[in-house]
Amino acid sequence: MTRLSVRLHQPLAEGYVEAGAVAVVRRVADVDGKPTREWWSEQRPIAVVGGDGATGPTTSFTLPSGGVYSVEVTRPRGAEFSRELEIAEGEDRSETITLEASPHEYLGWQQYAGIVRSDPYRRQSVLGTTAAPATGSDRLDGLLVLGQRRIDDLYSKVAGPPSMSAAAILDDDGAWRQVADATRGGTRDWADASGPLDWPPSWDDEYVTWFRDMPTPGEGIELIRHLKRDVPVEAALLARFPRWIAVDAGERVDLASVPWAWWGARRDQGEQIRLLYDRVRPSPVERERPGRFTLGVQDRRWFGMLEFLASGRLSLAGGIFEHAIAGEEADALFDPEVALYGKVKGPLVATAGAIVLVAGAASNEPQPWDRWLDNLSRWFPGIPDGAILLGCRRAAQATDHAGLEEAHRLLRLGIHRGLPFFSATFRLLTVTLAQIGGDVPDADDDRRFVAPVVARVDPDQPFTVIRL
Repeated sequence: MTRLSVRLHQPLAEGYVEAGAVAVVRRVADVDGKPTREWWSEQRPIAVVGGDGATGPTTSFTLPSGGVYSVEVTRPRGAEFSRELEIAEGEDRSETITLEASPHEYLGWQQYAGIVRSDPYRRQSVLGTTAAPATGSDRLDGLLVLGQRRIDDLYSKVAGPPSMSAAAILDDDGAWRQVADATRGGTRDWADASGPLDWPPSWDDEYVTWFRDMPTPGEGIELIRHLKRDVPVEAALLARFPRWIAVDAGERVDLASVPWAWWGARRDQGEQIRLLYDRVRPSPVERERPGRFTLGVQDRRWFGMLEFLASGRLSLAGGIFEHAIAGEEADALFDPEVALYGKVKGPLVATAGAIVLVAGAASNEPQPWDRWLDNLSRWFPGIPDGAILLGCRRAAQATDHAGLEEAHRLLRLGIHRGLPFFSATFRLLTVTLAQIGGDVPDADDDRRFVAPVVARVDPDQPFTVIRL
């Protein structure tokens, strides 16, 4: 048997993720180096390991024979890259592909995901005396000067480390009005009404990071119970783990939804929520202003899917979802009662999977996972995404006006429950409202109602971050 085992190595990262990239292995030549006449290729998710890269999981490809093979790797963001390997007949080859090391040692996984740059912005001149090396091309020289001026302009506006507060966001449709008003110059006193959180940051010239304690297994289960909205949860627990935080850098405030209940009682060592503020890089929402808050979940099984989902590479996110859910009992993952007993990770994991399933559905015919959407919507009103995703699915399946009306009812129910946890839910909501608006006039009204908030959601993140 001829076999190739592959993994990626991200230096200075801790731990590993089971499916953080997608690799396509292709046979391009035979053992003599002649172009092959028999086409063969296979695509699979592959593991990414940190540390020294010497240990951790690999992904094996059983090859049809010896020969020359290309390995093309796609990460959540950034360009694809490839390697070409010559593999002998009967060889069992193990290949570790090492990536560029992060200049910020504690941000290895953020660099891998494309959130942190491997080559930091650098000012090559003093502000006001921008100069760039001559290239011999007037056009290229002009572009270099403009680029340097833009970097100088960003650095001139960089503020100190932002403050962080628990934001008092309503848990009904008033939240949409609350945020929309703030984006239009209205009050945002609610963003820091509780005062600054006692979360000391670590920072350098580019990045600010907050390292937070994660909920214990018991606290994780209580936070899941809170999402049911039918049982009281201690106020002290919610104060320690606020659903919404406001990151205030002066003129700019980022509002972020923190998925504390992500793990329930099933968090492995090293898994955590990562809070990061890029002091220089601008937000996609405001490209002329430096400062961008990002929130990610470091989870061995689901990290890759979340980042592919955030980058819009839904077809690849679907493949990683299939790989990740193979390690779970699919029905159990979406079973509310099982989640409440901590036997699987929480309903937010199921919600992320539901986004991939709904967005990537190839058929409108009933699927086994359709009932999972019903579970999410019915059992967890504290997750607005559940009803919205179910409404999107019902709109796609509708065959008459009554079906569209039912889909709109579910979408409106989700809106009434407050702001979603996931940024992709906002996109699916607005697209579906636009699609049914011609048949259900009230859907157009709802689309206009949510539009001011949707326009301020960072589209390049898995979880909801809104630039006020």
